[in-house]
Amino acid sequence: MQYLDELRPLPPYKNWILPTISKTINDGENIEEEVIQLSIPPTMKATPYRSTYAYGNHIRVKSAETNLVTMDSGVAAVFGTTCRSNVNDKNPIEAEVEYVGYVEEILELNYGTT
Repeated sequence: MQYLDELRPLPPYKNWILPTISKTINDGENIEEEVIQLSIPPTMKATPYRSTYAYGNHIRVKSAETNLVTMDSGVAAVFGTTCRSNVNDKNPIEAEVEYVGYVEEILELNYGTT
């Protein structure tokens, strides 16, 4: 029966995060500022951008590159996944799958500060 507690669905994030943080602070425990900021829902306004600098890279949305010589909208990533030849495959294979695509939209969400 102890496994039933693990299988019970959690309440929605927004319904438990703020009361949990408030209780933890009231109990005298410290919580990192970043956790408190991320517990506050973002504003309903998202700010779109045509380009940005992220992790040392310049990134543009694809539509901003129509008349440019260089391209900075390309992205590439490698993901680990389980591959099967069909639904009944008894010997799945772990593989790395490459993804190549374009940045279509850059949005900034403001979580504000406490």
